[in-house]
Amino acid sequence: MGWDGDLPMEQSKFGPIECRAKPVLHDWEVNAFLAQAVSPLAKGKQNLSVHSLKLDRVDARPIHVASLFLRGVSTVLFLLGVCNYPVALKDNLPHSFFDGKLFHYYYMRSKLGSKVRPLCENMEEAYNTFVKLKDVIQSVKEEPKARACSSDTISSGSGTTASTAQLSPHSSSASRNPSAATTAPQSLQSSGRNSQGFPSPYNAPSCSSAGAAGCSFSRSPSVTSSATPKSRHSSSGISEAPKKSAIVPGGIYTDLMRAGIIEDIYRGDNDEVYKWVGRENWTFITTFDVSSDLLEMKNVELICEGIDTFSTISINSVNVGTTDNMFVKYSFPIKGALKFSWQVGSNSLSLSIASPVDKAAEAYKAHEEEYGYPVLPACVPPEYHGECHANMIRKMQASFSWDWGPSFPSSGIWRDIYIRGYNDIHIQDVLVNSKREINGWTTSVRVYLGKTNLHQGTLSVALPELQIQKDLIVDITSNQNGEVYTEGSIFIPLSSGVQSWWPNGEGSQTLYSLKVSFKSDSECDFFKPLRIGFRTVRLIQEPIPGTSTGLTFDFEINGVRIFMKGSNWIPADVLPERLTRSYIRELLESVRDANMNMLRVWGGGIYELESFYELADELGILIWEDFMFACSMYPAKGSFLDSVVAEVRTQVKRLQHHASLALWAGNNENEAALRFNWYGTVNQFETYKSDYVELYVDTVRHTYTFMTMRQTLGTGAHTRGPGLHPNMVNMHFGASTFDETKEGFPYLLYLISVHQSMAVKIQTEFYRRSMSEIFENDEGKIMGALYWQLQDIWPGASWASLEYGGRWKMLHYFAKEFFQRLIVVPYLSINGSDVFCSAVTDESVDQKGNLSVSVLSFDTFEAVFKSEIDVSLSPRSAKVVFQESIEEMLNLVDPERLESMKREVFLWFTLTLGEKVATGFQFLSEPMEFIGLKPFVLEVGYVSLQTSSHFRAEPVVMGVSYGVVFVVLFTLEYQPLSVLTKEWIN
Repeated sequence: MGWDGDLPMEQSKFGPIECRAKPVLHDWEVNAFLAQAVSPLAKGKQNLSVHSLKLDRVDARPIHVASLFLRGVSTVLFLLGVCNYPVALKDNLPHSFFDGKLFHYYYMRSKLGSKVRPLCENMEEAYNTFVKLKDVIQSVKEEPKARACSSDTISSGSGTTASTAQLSPHSSSASRNPSAATTAPQSLQSSGRNSQGFPSPYNAPSCSSAGAAGCSFSRSPSVTSSATPKSRHSSSGISEAPKKSAIVPGGIYTDLMRAGIIEDIYRGDNDEVYKWVGRENWTFITTFDVSSDLLEMKNVELICEGIDTFSTISINSVNVGTTDNMFVKYSFPIKGALKFSWQVGSNSLSLSIASPVDKAAEAYKAHEEEYGYPVLPACVPPEYHGECHANMIRKMQASFSWDWGPSFPSSGIWRDIYIRGYNDIHIQDVLVNSKREINGWTTSVRVYLGKTNLHQGTLSVALPELQIQKDLIVDITSNQNGEVYTEGSIFIPLSSGVQSWWPNGEGSQTLYSLKVSFKSDSECDFFKPLRIGFRTVRLIQEPIPGTSTGLTFDFEINGVRIFMKGSNWIPADVLPERLTRSYIRELLESVRDANMNMLRVWGGGIYELESFYELADELGILIWEDFMFACSMYPAKGSFLDSVVAEVRTQVKRLQHHASLALWAGNNENEAALRFNWYGTVNQFETYKSDYVELYVDTVRHTYTFMTMRQTLGTGAHTRGPGLHPNMVNMHFGASTFDETKEGFPYLLYLISVHQSMAVKIQTEFYRRSMSEIFENDEGKIMGALYWQLQDIWPGASWASLEYGGRWKMLHYFAKEFFQRLIVVPYLSINGSDVFCSAVTDESVDQKGNLSVSVLSFDTFEAVFKSEIDVSLSPRSAKVVFQESIEEMLNLVDPERLESMKREVFLWFTLTLGEKVATGFQFLSEPMEFIGLKPFVLEVGYVSLQTSSHFRAEPVVMGVSYGVVFVVLFTLEYQPLSVLTKEWIN
């Protein structure tokens, strides 16, 4: 919704009263460093030799040094995430590869000062920056001091805000970033590209939401001087000046960028520079008109679907309500505050939003004073450069920073806001439940109504595609929470042609429109059509025969137990308003294309936008939905619990009907944080345990039945820290693989990506081959693998398999293969003496075929030994189909050179079951020990990848150093990409 002009309201006696805003485009552009640079390979084919790797760039677009990390006492520095340089497997160099513990490049900023340069113009400059920064870091002997985060050091800026006197930034402040106010050409905006023509992770959002008239924002006058930091991060440019226009849904950072007052928040160290924004109070104001028809209605309400977060709402200087939860839909009666006039803009609306940083600090201090113990943790680690006490307020937890993302605690109207009038009938929400019967489906609906004096009415339920409709005379009742509702059901026979909804890879994703209306003798209201799918979902936890304590953790969809394959979804941008449906579609299509069938929505972000769940329905992606609590203790008292109850009701009602929604889970790692004493809770364990039970068991689960996260799918384990990747690269490839030279630098980045991809592949394949097996410790029978994490919140280093912007990293290509319905998994015994091979299938039928086992030589890639065995697989199972002593296998090749043979050959497995073929490989030594592997030249070309919503060209692989063997195997195993020519060099 764009609030920047006078907009008429659409009014009706019997329908919703809404105002529709005209589209308004943002007048700022995405900085070039967020976009994907054009590779030199796009200019034509190149021969790339491992001995003479060319580092020339055709263009000079910026390279973003996304992160640094420290290793050991010597504080050796490595740069990870030099983006958009064409030295990577199957793609340009991603923004980042690092899947260890994230340390932002701001880690030592207080010590480095101006020597930190987050942007480099070319690869040589990037390397030079790497060398200079390494020297600077090595000269720093002491650890950086933690920033003060206690509540008494964060200024409150509290107070009631008047809507008449406004403060806003000087117009001169916009001159600090002249390009920020430049409107990109419409052709680029509409195509998902910024003004330089590069793909952009988001477009300037259009404003199609319901709302009031033109809106502006300003800094609230009640903010004390202490709320503005006295440093280069201060908001000293804020003073008396004309108000700035705002876009709704939106947020203050987006509005400030659009106004040219601040630069792109993801550039450089802007998370530090713009801390003042989150520490200010802001006021959003607008004017609107009402008609006499609206004022004659019994009920007139202001509907706020999402306010971020602490607001006081006034209409015509009359306080009509307050908000304190980003995730609650609020409804306020406003009829008494409205006035009718023929004058345009006769009514004013003001939302005064308090600083979330200050509110969190106040809540932390008040809790400790009243109850005698703190709600831990007291603050995030200093490396995050975030804000403290996010767990004290109901707001996106990651907006205060996380280990993979920056701190931008926004304020604003982040979802729709509108006025609605009605007399006796208004449908607020509809819950849907479909139950499978022998000869069809029974769909029941519970319809929540607004204030009414009616006791009976006519409920109509229709499925137009199936030509089914039923009108029911129903009674109106209320529950103990004061909610007014009615219920009814409709039967859908199989003879109607109704089809079941299935997850990706298992069948079709058929969806139907469900239309619900309620009417009395004089009035009728229609709820927006819901898209529903007919499916059953069960989480089965039952004893496993042969174990003492084990329980299954199986998802059964439509009566079929299905292995869950997927990843974890975090917020795709720290500012949700910047996300478009097309970008969400691109991300979810990448999930589908990688053969995934489930995503977990992580509990430190947001209950996602409606388009996310709609597209998940369409693409067959099951959703494991966390409630939004993560990695913390939380208050379990009074008003906080009341707010949580409202949150749960809001979100379950909003999302419950989606076919993709498979599970509600209580939180992210909070029980582990308590049990394993992450934050020093051990001395008051029983107190924190009592709060845990009160919040999740007695409040959340009591409000709506859900499954607590006591057992998890096989998610990727966290690594030990920032030094892990170079250590692992050194272990497998040798220290000489990445010398600290200009030539060695890109190789390190490449090998880190290889290491991450191989590590997640091995772990995921272990879970998949364990689906039919029970181990000695009673573990096994694994029925899911969701690796951490899917995508990035900004252009930084993380575990993600998709870059910020959606481009596939190497790991995502690997995921597409290890999540295939048929895979072979070679592996060695713990002592390395035997080799095994498991076959894993997701098919629902018996399968027969053969397994070919070849011993290939590194110097020729030709088989020096080959054998075949017959294989049979049961439906949806894993089975060891090959086991052999390595010594006995190699004896058949050359019994005189057993030890050297382990370094000269590798094993290649090919499983053929009818028309389906799966391949896999197994090394017998570390890559740095390989003998006979010769350098070679790959001629690089492009292949085209087409999805339903977008088209992109991807560069084919090149070879580098010891990583070359992965390139060769990649071209053998991953068919969509092809090497045009291959030439051996002596």
